[in-house]
Amino acid sequence: MNLKNTYIAFIVVVVTACGTVSRLPEISDEQAKQEAEKQREIVIEETHRLENHLHRIAYPILRDNVTLCEKKSHRIGLRVAFTSDALNEFK
Repeated sequence: MNLKNTYIAFIVVVVTACGTVSRLPEISDEQAKQEAEKQREIVIEETHRLENHLHRIAYPILRDNVTLCEKKSHRIGLRVAFTSDALNEFK
């Protein structure tokens, strides 16, 4: 019985490995550039969303524990992101 199951598994693997090969659609260079720009925008938006989530969690912890710090200073921050600057390694 065990040999039969092994044989069936082997046949299934061989048959599924011989499936049809699909070809990717051909796109122009302009379409590829547009898609790359969209992907950069998605990365910036997702990074912004995750950073906001982190700050919403971390700020109350930092604020409530400031009395434990010996040295204190006030800080103001600003985040700016441009899609043209994002992911330069993929350009």
